[in-house]
Amino acid sequence: MAIAFILLDRAQVFLAFNLIFNFFVFLLAWRLKEKNIITITLIVTVPIVVETIVFGFGLIDLSSTADNILIHNSIIFGYHLIVEILILFMLMKRSNITRWFCGQQHVKHTFADDLLPWVFLFGVFVAAATLLENYLRIVKDYEMTFFFYSMDVVGYVSRTVVSSTLVMMVFREYQNGYRFSYKKTGGLFRVKKTK
Repeated sequence: MAIAFILLDRAQVFLAFNLIFNFFVFLLAWRLKEKNIITITLIVTVPIVVETIVFGFGLIDLSSTADNILIHNSIIFGYHLIVEILILFMLMKRSNITRWFCGQQHVKHTFADDLLPWVFLFGVFVAAATLLENYLRIVKDYEMTFFFYSMDVVGYVSRTVVSSTLVMMVFREYQNGYRFSYKKTGGLFRVKKTK
């Protein structure tokens, strides 16, 4: 999924696809009554919605002029850095958030609790490096653009890893909630509900 969007470089289409994808994961988690997946999905999806509103409706303009390029790019990259830090913090406190909303009995540790903070820690590193590179490129006149041009790619890949992790979690819970019979019956697998 990420490779197609990297080649197309269509951020709006990717964000819309990602939101729809995460919405379906949310609905499946809701149907399975899996509060942990619901909480993780909300933690990683709400910032995408906010980002779409902020940049899509022009609250932060993406175009800049030569005289305000440092301030303008700093606002954009600083916004991304703050969002990545907030998501990282919420993922690190995900068990407490789930406990606060749903009660102690619904909290359990998932493999996303181990994987996703690392994904967003990498996002924090890239956003901070892009912010620093922006300063060095504009103020100090260094010819550095590595992080500037790779920030989109990192965003596509990290969101794809997040969405894939959510799908694996839902599939795993679906397998736990339903017993699969792998005998082929008419070309389809028979599914028996165990709950």
